[in-house]
Amino acid sequence: MKYGNGQAQVMDAPPSAIELGKGIMWSLNTADMAAKQRKEEKGSKARLLDDRQALKVTDPMMLAEIAAYHPDHEVRKHAINKIADRHLLENLKTKADDPIIGYQAFRQLKYLQLAQERQSAQQVAFSSSVEGPYSEQAILKEVALTATKKEVRKATVEKIKNQAVLYAIALNDPAAEVRLAAAWELRDEKLLAKLYHYSADREVRTAILFRINDQHLLKGVVMSEQDEHLRNMALWRISEPALLAAIAHVAEELSVRKTAVNRLQDQSWLLHIAIRGADPYIRKMAADKLYDETLLLQLLQESADIYLKKAAIEKVHSKDTLLNLVRNESVDFIRKAAVDRLNELTQGQS
Repeated sequence: MKYGNGQAQVMDAPPSAIELGKGIMWSLNTADMAAKQRKEEKGSKARLLDDRQALKVTDPMMLAEIAAYHPDHEVRKHAINKIADRHLLENLKTKADDPIIGYQAFRQLKYLQLAQERQSAQQVAFSSSVEGPYSEQAILKEVALTATKKEVRKATVEKIKNQAVLYAIALNDPAAEVRLAAAWELRDEKLLAKLYHYSADREVRTAILFRINDQHLLKGVVMSEQDEHLRNMALWRISEPALLAAIAHVAEELSVRKTAVNRLQDQSWLLHIAIRGADPYIRKMAADKLYDETLLLQLLQESADIYLKKAAIEKVHSKDTLLNLVRNESVDFIRKAAVDRLNELTQGQS
C-alpha cells in the first residue's frame, strides 16, 4: 500500500519464483534458437556452393565458411589452404567440429609462420621425413603429443614415422584408442619388445604380437606370459621348427605343448619329439604326424615305447621292413603287429 495525494495506491505483486524461472528459460531457449539460426544462416551460402564454385572462392570470410560448413571434406581442406588470415585459422583450429579440419587449420598456421619468418611463401617446403623445427613430421609430433581431442591425436599418429615418438604415445597417451593406433604403427623390433614389457594394455600387447617377427622374442612370450590369450597369440606367430619343438618339450602348460606339436610340420623334429619327449601324450601326438617311411623305421629302431612302435608299424609300407621285424623282434606284441600289417598289405594286393 502506497499513499500519495491523500489516496491509497495498490502496487503490483512481485513475480513468483516459478514465473521468474519460466522467464529465464524462455530467454535461454530464445537465445539458443537464435544462435542456431545464425549458425545455419552463416553456413547456408557455403552449403549451396557446388564443388567447382567453392574452389574458385578467394574471399577469406567466405573461405572460412566453406572450411567450416561445406559438405565435401576435400573442398573444406582446399579452402583452409587458401586462408592467410591467422585469426580465421585460429578460430577454425579451436572450434571446428571435424578434428581433421582442426588439424588442417593448425598445419596452415604453421605454414604461415614459416613463410613469415622466411619472408617468402615460395621458399616454404615441407618435408615428409626430415624433422626440422617446422617440418610436417615435427608438426605431427607436436599435435600428437599436445592436442586435446583424442580423435585429432589418433588421426595424427597414423601419419607419424618417428619410432621413438610412436613408442612414447603407445605407452603414455591417456586414450586407449590412441595408444593402440600408435602400437600398430610401430615397426622397430627392439621398441616393440620394450613396449610389450612395459605396457599394461592388453590390446596394445596383442597388436605388438602381430607386429613382432623376432621368433626368439615370441618364444620368450610363450614361455613366460601368464595371460593365456597373449601366450596363444605368440605361439601362433612362431613358425621356426626348432623353437616349436623346444616349446613342445619344455612348456609348462599341456595346452601349449599340444599347440606347438600341432603347429609343427617338420618330420625330423616330430621324430625327435616322438623318441625323446618326456610326456607320453606329446610323444604320441608327434608320432601320429609322422609319415616318412625312413623316419618311421628310425622310430621303430630307437623308441622304447611299444605303443608308438605299434602305431608306426601300422603306417609302414615296406614288406622287407616288416619281415625283418617278424624275424628279429623279441617283443611278441611288436612282432604280432608286424605280422598283422604284413597280412593287411598282402591281402590288399590280392
